[in-house]
Amino acid sequence: MTKRLRRAGGRVFDPMKEMIKRQVEMGELGQGEAIMAERKLAEAFSISRESVRRGLRELIEEGLLKVVPAKGVFVDYQGPRRHGGRGTSTLGYVFWGAPASVLHNPFFEGLVRGVEQELRDKGFHLMVASDPSGGTTRLPLMVKDKKVDGVLLEGAPVETYRHIEQFVPAVGISNYILINGAEAQHTGDIVCPDNQRAIMSLFAYLHELGHRKVGFITPPLDHSSFLGRFEGYQLAHHRYGLPLRQEYIIHTPGNPDPDSVMPILERADRPTAIMCANDFTALVLLRAARKAGIAVPEQLSVTGFDDLDQAAGAKPPLTTVRVSTVEMGRLAVRRLIEKIERRDPDEVQIQIQGELVLRGSCAPPAAA
Repeated sequence: MTKRLRRAGGRVFDPMKEMIKRQVEMGELGQGEAIMAERKLAEAFSISRESVRRGLRELIEEGLLKVVPAKGVFVDYQGPRRHGGRGTSTLGYVFWGAPASVLHNPFFEGLVRGVEQELRDKGFHLMVASDPSGGTTRLPLMVKDKKVDGVLLEGAPVETYRHIEQFVPAVGISNYILINGAEAQHTGDIVCPDNQRAIMSLFAYLHELGHRKVGFITPPLDHSSFLGRFEGYQLAHHRYGLPLRQEYIIHTPGNPDPDSVMPILERADRPTAIMCANDFTALVLLRAARKAGIAVPEQLSVTGFDDLDQAAGAKPPLTTVRVSTVEMGRLAVRRLIEKIERRDPDEVQIQIQGELVLRGSCAPPAAA
């Protein structure tokens, strides 16, 4: 007769379950490794094979194990990897661009603040790096050296996202770079503003004011955010049955100056309102309008996007779209941790609803 150990309190299979759970979560049993055979587990813990099966079923339900028919039970968990024996996890944040141009950007500051808040709540650490070269297939050192469990990518090329995903889970945040025109669809997880809807709501406001000739100024459309906003501008024209006039669309360099937006202001039949793809461009447009002697909003309405700190202090204060970058950062972290811990195979695009901020840069069009 086999002697079975009956422990006071708890269930007879709990010690077996806790040991397997600890081995999986600490990485002692790696992804895809087979669990000890049912018979051997029963002998090792002096419990029945039925008790072994009950414990394994709970681990399967908790997402740690899976059954492969005719083969056995295997680890099915890619949880946070522990580094240096500290018992803590680290997530990376990699942004594309020169550090000086990003670190003092209020939009970036809001994203990082949200990321840090969520990481504190979840018990993770943050490692931040930049890639000013814009390389698409070079691994960030934090990934190459296996210092992080997952990466948030800000403004990364689509090809970079796909490449990094082969090594660690990744989530895009804010936008991504389209290397060529065919790359119009992101193929991974991203947290971003609902750019199309926000621009269409802003266009609807201008339409209610009476504007029918609305221009659009945008930096290069190789950034997904700018592309989405431009698509919203196009869709709004279709919704209201207005002709899309190419001469009212200006594509500026990444860092526009007043000279780059002046052509649309010098037109004899200039638009009565101009939408800008971001606040920075809108602030440049306000400077150019003053230089050209065009009164805003009496002769021209102007809108932006992002609600930077400078927008409220502009002359006149800028009508724009506010997106909670802090919330974007928090949601990006949550999604990345989901991918790390649960290996969720579905690709998710989380869109943050924008809020219209109506200020003094818009008015009904002047009478003809």
